[in-house]
Amino acid sequence: YFLNVIFNILNKKIYNYFPYP
Repeated sequence: YFLNVIFNILNKKIYNYFPYP
């Protein structure tokens, strides 16, 4: 569960850096 939270945060940051249409 903890690893999933980290992955979620990382994914959110990546999405923020590279916002896809």
